[in-house]
Amino acid sequence: MVNDQLTAADAPHISAAHPRKRHLRRKRRWLLLGLVMIIALAALAAAARGRGFKTQVLRKLGLANPPGMVKVASVFPGNGAERVPLDILPTIRFRSTDKLHSKSLSPQALRLIDVSAQREVPADFSVLKDNTVKLTPRQPLAPLRQYNLLVASTLAAKSAARVAPYLTSFTTEGACDPSLRFEKAELPATHGRGVTALTIGPDGMLYAGCDDGSIIRYAIAADGTLTEDRVIDSLIRRAGGPRLLIGLVFDPKSTPDRLIAWVTHNFCAFEDVPDFTGAISRLSGNDLQEVQEIVTGLPRSIRDHATNQPAFGPDGALYIPQPSNSAFGAPDPFWGMRPERLLSASILRLDLNKLTPGRALDVRTVDGGGTYDPSSHDAPLTIYATGIRLAYELIWHSNGSLYAPTNGSSLGGNAPAGPTSPAIQRVPFAEDDWLHKIRPGSYHGHPNPIQNHFVLNGGNPTADYDYAEVPVYPVGTQPDSQYVRPAFVFGQHISANGVIEYQSDTCDGKLKHRLLVCRYNRGSDIIALTLNPAGEVIDEQVSIPGLSDFRNPLDLIEDPTTGNIYVTEYGGRKLTLCRPMTNSQDQKPEAKNQ
Repeated sequence: MVNDQLTAADAPHISAAHPRKRHLRRKRRWLLLGLVMIIALAALAAAARGRGFKTQVLRKLGLANPPGMVKVASVFPGNGAERVPLDILPTIRFRSTDKLHSKSLSPQALRLIDVSAQREVPADFSVLKDNTVKLTPRQPLAPLRQYNLLVASTLAAKSAARVAPYLTSFTTEGACDPSLRFEKAELPATHGRGVTALTIGPDGMLYAGCDDGSIIRYAIAADGTLTEDRVIDSLIRRAGGPRLLIGLVFDPKSTPDRLIAWVTHNFCAFEDVPDFTGAISRLSGNDLQEVQEIVTGLPRSIRDHATNQPAFGPDGALYIPQPSNSAFGAPDPFWGMRPERLLSASILRLDLNKLTPGRALDVRTVDGGGTYDPSSHDAPLTIYATGIRLAYELIWHSNGSLYAPTNGSSLGGNAPAGPTSPAIQRVPFAEDDWLHKIRPGSYHGHPNPIQNHFVLNGGNPTADYDYAEVPVYPVGTQPDSQYVRPAFVFGQHISANGVIEYQSDTCDGKLKHRLLVCRYNRGSDIIALTLNPAGEVIDEQVSIPGLSDFRNPLDLIEDPTTGNIYVTEYGGRKLTLCRPMTNSQDQKPEAKNQ
């Protein structure tokens, strides 16, 4: 009865305190009960694995991925695997709270692609335990061939879950043609050099352009080995410091007594690079000591995409590969949100007859604050072809065609929206590398909105697998009207760079007129491509003895008098000599009687 004697002033305090205490006690009881329920449900879920109950429980608790979040957990063979047996049965395991069934696999869900042919390999699919899908090809796999395993469509599990697009690749085992063999020889005089470009001058000397702007001239001995003749630093002295030299080519009018070389060079850095810092210079004199600026203001990416190695065409013009500023055509963070420029992701053509003697040509275009118009009738520098993301070097083949090995992008970049195609944010898989056969006005798949090109590669025109398709596009997305298919597909993460047409009759003439291309990354070798009379690739040879196991081969050149090949191993900071071998060189001499 004590409380009855409290004053009226205390009454509000007492009446408010009792309900609050009761509320806290109830809250604690509910929290304890909820914890017990979670533990019990988790135990039940573990016991009910694969029966659907776990999925529903975890989703109710907000602990499970909702429909549409199924992801690939693992693949076999692993991404990038090499020398894979021809009878391999690829498997792919999905991370999913739903159980997949064989009936859930539509023909469009999983595809095995012959990369170089860009053709789907017919295969049967079966679901094993733990949501693992096994592929059984209906035809034998080809030796020494890269295959892509593409997850591209809906997997109809109990929840109609979608799996994110996924792509993995592997290369099969096989033996090379035994008549194609080279032997390697060390070249100590070249060690420690970051060589980016190789060529043989009209004087019979080997010239190596370096990543600091210097040019090293080497004398070639009878056995193919090199001795350093001279370090040419005229470009560095003219620029007042290092320049990233990428391209080095001699003018067709150059003679042993009158050397004329053309170089492409850029701001010497690979990070935070200022735009419009690419240039072309003409070097002349017995020691290439005279430097004349010819073109300035070429675009430059914020990273390592720089004006690359040019080539003289049969018309006497200089053709220049100008790389992209982005991964897939739209600005993205990795590439500093820098947009494509009017001249980027293109093959440019420089008409030397239209240059004004003694005056450099500033080609900064309107989109970069300049005034240059490449479409003007009297423009010396024009756009020859578009959609070429990163061609390191060009080659005019003796068949009259221009070829450009081209690097595709790693995943994660953005593709622009266009009139007939949606934007793609964070493209979920890496792009293939291509060999493009270039012709005037052609478009080769890398978007550049300022050029009115928006569709990435082959689009996605049908529900079947389409050549160079981009499966994240909606079905029905047509390729650009000017799109030209590549002549060959190297595959992912190859980094196809330096290229030559082999001229020698060595190796029984089997390499003559083949394209030899450096595979800088995956492969780390030189691939040989055979062309038919129409200029299309009909055969590929990899794992050639003596042309394999390099440390990041970047560029190469042939000495046509011997068939020797010089390779710059950029990762090893050296040059390597590769001499062709004959069958007689393998035969051991008979033991003499003592």
